[in-house]
Amino acid sequence: MTQKRIGKRWRWLLGLFVALATLLFGIHVSADGLAFSVQPVLPTQQVNQKVTYFDLKMNPREETTLVVNVHNNKKTPLHLKTDLAQATTNLNGVVEYGKNKERLDDSVPADFAKVVKLPAKPITIAPNGDGQVRMQVTMPKHHFDGQLAGGLTLSDADADNAVSSSKKQQAVAIQNRYQFVVAIVLCNSVNKVSSKLSLGTVKPKQVNARNVVSGAIHNETATFVNQLKVTGEVKKAGSQTALYTTKQVGYQLAPNAVMQFPVWLKNRPLNAGRYTLTITAVAQKKRWQFSKNFKVTAQKAHHLNRSSVEVKPDNTWRNVAIGAGSGATVLAGMLAWALIRRRH
Repeated sequence: MTQKRIGKRWRWLLGLFVALATLLFGIHVSADGLAFSVQPVLPTQQVNQKVTYFDLKMNPREETTLVVNVHNNKKTPLHLKTDLAQATTNLNGVVEYGKNKERLDDSVPADFAKVVKLPAKPITIAPNGDGQVRMQVTMPKHHFDGQLAGGLTLSDADADNAVSSSKKQQAVAIQNRYQFVVAIVLCNSVNKVSSKLSLGTVKPKQVNARNVVSGAIHNETATFVNQLKVTGEVKKAGSQTALYTTKQVGYQLAPNAVMQFPVWLKNRPLNAGRYTLTITAVAQKKRWQFSKNFKVTAQKAHHLNRSSVEVKPDNTWRNVAIGAGSGATVLAGMLAWALIRRRH
């Protein structure tokens, strides 16, 4: 077989592979591999010109327009989906700038959704064309110390709809879905704010079908808390011996965030009783320690242990019952055998 024929065969196989990949996985291939690209236009109020997100210092009541340039890499129109959300921190200690169910502390200086507004009309960008997302910012009328943080999330509305449709039609859907998130940080002053943490609600619960004792760590100040080290210990009330311990490093709290910190019980069951959760947090040369008592009812412990994927079921009473039943059967057999012998 000549080298020319081999080359043709390889090109044919490669073309077949690409066609199958496109058919099976719905992957859109563009010049740079992405359906669109974004570039924030940093305004004059930008504090740090070296970053690619919005970091603005503005006065109370001051207004400005934030612009994000968007280029459509597709050969079809891009229907852009836009969302705004206030920054929060998830249970893994990671700041999220998109929509989620995490809470904020009551000390938050303003509602991000009321300070930053998106255009009411949907945004459509022509094939291989350019467009803009323009956001109107109106700072709160009262001065606040620290930072107000949130994010703009951009995604392809058509791709989002395709993913939703695929999930309804089949159990497993493989889709090329991605989104861009542009952080927005607003302040009245660049002066540093001393951080303050507190411990809120403590309760036993499950995370991904695994038992934990969750403590809500509140950031009561409008400032980021970086490189946070957290240690959680669960003890019997009045005891000094830790039953469960979890240590984490490199966490980050968003301004006024409430982070659910889980102390993992791993494969050990949770028993009913009274306990104490102690949280020790260290960051920025500061140290906080909090303790809070909580109660686990027998019903709650049974429910969590039964539904946990890590806790092995306790078959003690079942084994006792089986053993007792087997013993009774043997005893009955021996008595019957003795009676038969006496009759004969």
